[in-house]
Amino acid sequence: MIQVITALTPIFLLIFLGWVFKKLDFPGVSFWPAAEKITYYVFFPALLFINTYRAPFADLEVLPIALIIALCMGIVTALMLVLRPWLPLSGPAFSSLFQGSLRPNTYVGISAAFVLLGDQGLILSAMVIAVMIPLSNLFSVCIVSRYGSNGSRGWSGLSSALLRNPLILACLLGIAANLLNLRLEFGLMEFIVILSQASLCLGLLSVGAGLVFQGMRSSVWTVGLASTVKLALLPLLAALGGWMMGLDATSRYVIVIFASLPCGPAAYVLARQLGGDHEFMAEIITIQTMAAFLTMPVLLRLVHLQNGLTDKNREKMGVRLQDPQEHQRTRILAFIDNPRQIFHSYRSGDVADGGFFSRAFRTADSSSFNWYGLPIRPMAPDFSVSLDWSWGE
Repeated sequence: MIQVITALTPIFLLIFLGWVFKKLDFPGVSFWPAAEKITYYVFFPALLFINTYRAPFADLEVLPIALIIALCMGIVTALMLVLRPWLPLSGPAFSSLFQGSLRPNTYVGISAAFVLLGDQGLILSAMVIAVMIPLSNLFSVCIVSRYGSNGSRGWSGLSSALLRNPLILACLLGIAANLLNLRLEFGLMEFIVILSQASLCLGLLSVGAGLVFQGMRSSVWTVGLASTVKLALLPLLAALGGWMMGLDATSRYVIVIFASLPCGPAAYVLARQLGGDHEFMAEIITIQTMAAFLTMPVLLRLVHLQNGLTDKNREKMGVRLQDPQEHQRTRILAFIDNPRQIFHSYRSGDVADGGFFSRAFRTADSSSFNWYGLPIRPMAPDFSVSLDWSWGE
């Protein structure tokens, strides 16, 4: 579990740094809304588009992944509606409780998937987001419209809001371009990759800047209920679904990553727009973001054990392993140098089989093996570690 905590630490440090910048009023109050807006509408969609465009759909279990996500979110939605008559909450407060039990923070999810699984994690993340974002928006808009103080004002605009969502559009366009085998010529590919480079860092800083700690007024049990469902029940359902559907280790890992995410800031915006309890929503987002630093490593460790990816088993197969601390330093180094590494992976065209991480480890074993679910290919008769820092081939 120490390795998972080490890998996730840079993500939460960036979130904390964003909060510090906001407290210091740096670079200014007007910066953060603009930063969040350009990340949400430009940088993050560019990252999703480029990964769905290069995704090897023939090698991915798209239908089982979509089915697991839909079933898990449907179960949580049904559970919250069944509990509604016994919850002493107003309609707007219940709508915020519901959002806090379901909606993910995709900024954290994309970053965690990349740090832990490399380019393969980004590809699978795009697949998960293409299903999870439309469903979470659909369920949330329906519930907030029904129980919010604005009545049913949001029902008429539900379909148009989903179709105008930049994250959904980016995933759909990337999938369409992939299936149609469209070629991005004249530097267009590099242009989109450069746009995507700012998404993870700026997105995580914006998450931190949006945290609110003053004026906590809600009771512990209401925030605790939303956090328990979101940070424990939903990921456990996802892990169980992945196991029952027989998904590969990497796919199960990514599904659990996104199921275990804290609630995202988009829930606060929706609560304000449709009459939910936006102050309660801000408290849920803040508490869950802090709690996720403890719950995510535990859940991912459980999935790691479930997948059977233990050093002992690999040693029985005759595979010599890199030191775990050195391995995590390699992962973190790749996360920090994300722009150059992503650019190189797309230029060299090897995203489908693991990206630059597939060239980073060499083993004497003649068969491929996984490290935390990442496919590793043998390349030389000696065991060594090397990173390819070149910009193209």
